[in-house]
Amino acid sequence: MNNSDPSTATLREEYRNDKIAFGRDPVVCVPLINFDNETKRKISRKSTEIQLIEIRADYLISNGFKPEECMGFLNRKKIPFVFTMRSHLESGQVEMGSLERLKIIEQSLDKRPACIDLELSTFNNQRNASEKLIEDAHKLNICVIASYHNFENTPNEDQLKNIAVEEASTGADMLKIATFVRNADDILTLLKMTLDVRKMLRKPMAVMGMGDIGKITRIAAVALGSDLLFADLFGASAPGQIPYAKAKEMIRLLYYKD
Repeated sequence: MNNSDPSTATLREEYRNDKIAFGRDPVVCVPLINFDNETKRKISRKSTEIQLIEIRADYLISNGFKPEECMGFLNRKKIPFVFTMRSHLESGQVEMGSLERLKIIEQSLDKRPACIDLELSTFNNQRNASEKLIEDAHKLNICVIASYHNFENTPNEDQLKNIAVEEASTGADMLKIATFVRNADDILTLLKMTLDVRKMLRKPMAVMGMGDIGKITRIAAVALGSDLLFADLFGASAPGQIPYAKAKEMIRLLYYKD
């Protein structure tokens, strides 16, 4: 990317572990909601170009697959992954208590994910267990993403900034905010918040608007401080995810010099 753009200029420092880096060039992440043979073949064909996969363990479990087998497969393919066990209150596919979900995420650390995702709501509900999870992840140099999802609307900018500050206070390495976009005002709110929070907290971020109207934010937010873009390659995990090939092409055209 152009190093004079606002997102890199306002970042305190690039986040990097031995599997992934955030804060300089945008990373396209593809959610994994199924693990059938066709999906495995598709992963194998794309293994050299995929930057990051999000294992949605809640989807895999609901579809009868074992997340640990998926993690082992991706490790053998040397594909970095985010491990997510989403709360049913934030679109998760399995109704399960917070402590039980945290235990599953804790167990994933043995497979050395590049990142784990922890909802801010889960952190607040189970603070002690969440703090231990974050500490254990950091000991292994695993990136922690603190996340907030609102499938109803986009809160106002002040509310979103407060959410980001609260996420940062958990000790997370990346701040994720995803809200449902209903109109142009919501688009502008998300984009302005992205740049303002980047300047204020100077941490890697993942910001996106959900729904058809919100699609533009998934690309535009990258210029303002969002480092992680979710795209559909194996099936969408949230409304408004852009097809993988189109997302890669738009990122190439808009953010890289030929």
